[in-house]
Amino acid sequence: PSVVRAAVMISLVMMADFLQRRSNVFNSIAVSALVILFFQPLMLFKVGFQLSYGAVLGILLWQAPIYRVWLAPNALLNLAWEITSVSIAAQIGTLPLVLYYFHQFPTYALLANIVAVPLSGWVLYAGIALFFTALFAQWTSVFAFVSQGVGWVMYGLVWFQNHFLTFMGSLPGALIQGYMTPISSAVLLFVTIVGVAQFLQFKQTKWLLSGLISLTIVGVQTLYDAYQNSIR
Repeated sequence: PSVVRAAVMISLVMMADFLQRRSNVFNSIAVSALVILFFQPLMLFKVGFQLSYGAVLGILLWQAPIYRVWLAPNALLNLAWEITSVSIAAQIGTLPLVLYYFHQFPTYALLANIVAVPLSGWVLYAGIALFFTALFAQWTSVFAFVSQGVGWVMYGLVWFQNHFLTFMGSLPGALIQGYMTPISSAVLLFVTIVGVAQFLQFKQTKWLLSGLISLTIVGVQTLYDAYQNSIR
């Protein structure tokens, strides 16, 4: 689902550029979801579909405010902080879904993404290079040799990424488990995430108030559920 979403969104942005029309990223997200669900309505209930859109919305709403919190003193730290801010924003956007579906929270995700996010980009570039070199390898042996080398590079990148993430997941305390989040709490957490993000952007009290009210309801509901479980 995430690949389909990205392809549809990129197609919409390119179409807007071709028609010389201004494109709004939130409109692109909405239309991409509409197009996908038009052909495959049941995609709405797939966790990958929901996580993909949650991550994108989290990045759009939260990456800029988080990035502005700290001004890195040099280019290298700025790159690391930019990747970290994207990771934090994506985690915020997917947090309600992760708690609802998996009842756990990955504590080392930020550290893992510092390596995994740029590495995923290199895997993508290697995949594109592999596609074209394999295509031209039909006509000349030189490209066949190059294609084989690119394939080994891509294999090595994917192998390292998978083993690195497996290692991070095996560390002590990698997961905080036991969150039994009902769907009502997940929806209210989304309202909180959007409300606080809009307040940071527009500085309107109504957005902050809606986020705090939603978060308060989640807290009260969580305490009530804990109390009910303790007296059983």
